[in-house]
Amino acid sequence: MATAARDHYLVPRRLVHTFGALVVLFVVAVPLVAWLTAPSWLPRVPALLDEDQPIAAPDVVALKASGESDEAVRQAARPLREGRVRQVAIFGVPFTPDNLVMPQHSRRYQQLLQQGVPAGSIVEISQGDDIYEEMEAMRDAAQQRGWRRVLFYADGPGSRRNLVAARRILGEAGIAVGQTTFPAPWFDARTWWRPGQARTIVFVRAVQLGFTLVSNRT
Repeated sequence: MATAARDHYLVPRRLVHTFGALVVLFVVAVPLVAWLTAPSWLPRVPALLDEDQPIAAPDVVALKASGESDEAVRQAARPLREGRVRQVAIFGVPFTPDNLVMPQHSRRYQQLLQQGVPAGSIVEISQGDDIYEEMEAMRDAAQQRGWRRVLFYADGPGSRRNLVAARRILGEAGIAVGQTTFPAPWFDARTWWRPGQARTIVFVRAVQLGFTLVSNRT
């Protein structure tokens, strides 16, 4: 019985060894280089997660219900008191340890009252299970109330994700968006990369931003 020639299936041993060595080198070298150079690039990571966008004459300032920056609340109250915006919006479901008993108002609602914002000027939009649904609820509220220019006061690091979603969902509805970032109280630019909760939060938000950027292009 004739046997088919199998020479064309053979791969030179030297090529296999070279390829294997390159794979091992890549797997070992890349993490090693990243670790050795971490002091130079790690401090730059948070800046990549945030993005500000100026906007003139906004109709409303929007705060996320679960936000942490008290400075963002203070700054949001100022243009309302000065008559430069019509309302302050609080979007997203407020944090609660018991999802079966939702609070009547978010923590930021009470903070705005303490800053002198009238209750009638605060709009709570307590809808959405993720950032996309929150932005869809913001878009619907803006269309119902005639808001054409929305300024977000967002917590950093990680505010760029909010702006990406807002540009897509509100922007496609013809609503102009802007954003100002306020650092969260737990974030310290000098120490965040040390082992601990802050480092975990930053890297989680970096992954979330990556998924948001990818999905924004589909």
